[in-house]
Amino acid sequence: MKILLSGSAGLDLNPCVGLLARAGLDAVFATEEREALWLLAPGGYRAVVVDLTAGPLLWQVIEAALWARPPARVIGLVRGKVPTALRRRAYGSGVWEVVELPEESPRL
Repeated sequence: MKILLSGSAGLDLNPCVGLLARAGLDAVFATEEREALWLLAPGGYRAVVVDLTAGPLLWQVIEAALWARPPARVIGLVRGKVPTALRRRAYGSGVWEVVELPEESPRL
């Protein structure tokens, strides 16, 4: 199974890539939204994990994941409490689940 993790400078998902690889999954980490869009273009990802605070291109990444063949399940991550407006926008955009990460944890 192919999984794409798209993060930002504030949310390092590299440790997750290693954990997923040890579990036998093909995980890739994109540090910028443009890189994530480029990786999504050929399709084949079953899940896309995105940092919901990454920036304006994030919503294009979500849309690309949902339109890919096969469509990917999108999971949104936010460090700390998710504002209600952001949660509603994420679910309205097709995000399958929004996960709140503890603010204190330095890394995943």
